[in-house]
Amino acid sequence: MYEPQYRLRLGEIAPIDSVHKIERVVFDFPSTTKINGELFCIQPNTEIILSPNLTCFIGGRGSGKSTVLNLIQEKLKPGSNNFFKKYKLNLPKDSLIKDFVKIDKDEEEIKVEFFSQNEIEEFALDFEKFTETIFPRILKLGENKELIDASSKLDMHLEELSSHINDIENLRVLNLTASSLQKRIKSQENIISSLNDEKYLELSQKLDQTDKEIRRINSSKKKYDDLIKSLKDTINDFQITSVANEYDEQRGKLIQTIKAGVDLSSAPNNFIDVSNTLSVLTENLAALKHDLNLFLENKGLKDDNLADVASATEEANRLNGRLTEMLSEIQNVEESISKFTFKDDLKQIYVDEINKKIDDQNRHLTNLSVQVKPISLKYEFNEDKAKQHLLKLMLEDFSNLDSYTNIKQNDIERHLFCIDPQTVSSKSDYLDVLQKTSNAKSRTSAFLIEYFSNDVKFEIFKLHIKRIYSDINIFKTIRVYYDGKQLENTSFGQRCTAAIILLIKLGNTPIIIDEPEAHLDSMLVANYLVNMIKENKQQRQIIFATHNANFAINGDAELINILEINTENKTYIVPTTIENLLLRDKLLQLEGGKTAFENREKKYQIK
Repeated sequence: MYEPQYRLRLGEIAPIDSVHKIERVVFDFPSTTKINGELFCIQPNTEIILSPNLTCFIGGRGSGKSTVLNLIQEKLKPGSNNFFKKYKLNLPKDSLIKDFVKIDKDEEEIKVEFFSQNEIEEFALDFEKFTETIFPRILKLGENKELIDASSKLDMHLEELSSHINDIENLRVLNLTASSLQKRIKSQENIISSLNDEKYLELSQKLDQTDKEIRRINSSKKKYDDLIKSLKDTINDFQITSVANEYDEQRGKLIQTIKAGVDLSSAPNNFIDVSNTLSVLTENLAALKHDLNLFLENKGLKDDNLADVASATEEANRLNGRLTEMLSEIQNVEESISKFTFKDDLKQIYVDEINKKIDDQNRHLTNLSVQVKPISLKYEFNEDKAKQHLLKLMLEDFSNLDSYTNIKQNDIERHLFCIDPQTVSSKSDYLDVLQKTSNAKSRTSAFLIEYFSNDVKFEIFKLHIKRIYSDINIFKTIRVYYDGKQLENTSFGQRCTAAIILLIKLGNTPIIIDEPEAHLDSMLVANYLVNMIKENKQQRQIIFATHNANFAINGDAELINILEINTENKTYIVPTTIENLLLRDKLLQLEGGKTAFENREKKYQIK
């Protein structure tokens, strides 16, 4: 005979406990601890045991139920608990609440869902928080290979799109820099050409060719040195300490092969010819500079002009070297841009997979009970959030421009979204609508028209729109419907009903709720929720603080912790079970306690 299914199970194999659970909590606050100036009710070395299934905390108002549950949450998520932002504990210097709370052996991270009093309805209406909580649970239900695969492919494509946007912006900057270099080179060449002499031109050309050869060798040397360093780093990162299987064995062989290749390649005698060539070229370059200076002196140039012409020759060579490297980089970026292709179908494939998963879950939420109207979930793209993200991106770019002064953000927003971002296509059409959005003297309109008249800027704007409006994972929303109505359009009680049902039915991590019965119909609790809890407590740990007897008694709580305040205003906790007749009167004091026991006796035919 084993617990816990419906309190008892007959069989040879014990039922499996919840995978994620808290078994034991110890509070050890100093006896002098105060909360908002009064002595703290939790005594030193207070131990609480929790069932892996359903544990109920009961007790009168002010007995410490909420305090206990909030301490658990503050331990697991320090600084996130609103209860202890309102009620301040005076603790020893440099110490935190978590330092005086121990959960199990404190050796592992425990994820718990916690809902304080009246937080259920707030949760139901906070679509972002609801989506963050519910969507991962939906992912865990049943087969989800196609959904995960669709999500991964879309995320990968979005990374490629981000790189594509960076490439286009980088190409714009590179072209501007290359244009500037060409102007500077032309300026230096004008200084050089002012001295029209064949001997001078011959020396200049030889100096230029020698300098370029030296630069080529040094460039090749840098690439080689970078490769060797990368290979050595790889060898260090993947060293084998012990061989566990064939993969380790092959990895070890590969590392040895790379190491041998690096050692063989790095031998000094491999670079004798190129080293000698570099030495000769360096000597030749120095000699050519000397000859050029002598030639210029013999031409009668004064010191100032001599310095200008000599430096112009050297500067032109240096700038030409930079321009050559930049043109090569521009070519590489252009090739990267040309290889990019949009994969618009990935977004819809992922959305379709999400809807399939939601539809599967909706079938289980349609006919829950006579007391519960159909609940359904629906995927939606959060356009408002996407717009705000796009606005933030554009404002960051605008803020770098000198012309962006004395322009209000709400004016920028109104003009920027003068048409639906997803319909932005033609630059001329968009500029035309921008111009009509306000009068001709509008600073905002003039600023944006000037900004988007740049072809590259407008193209990047369109790509940002495509990137943002394809990011389903960031901007997805799961909306809840109760009896066909959006949850925000239903009654207070209906919102709480839908929220608590979804929270308990979906998920397998421990869930802690302070007074789940608040704002719920008592008949709903008695006729549906208790049975739902009995079914779901086999898969997850449920912890309630409650005044409602139905949760503790007809929910077949495996463990009930009774909290009371003694004469010293300290909380003491007594664990009990439904069958414990010595403490039965404590359970009868709960709201509807007598009726709950009578209903339980009828159900189980207890005489």
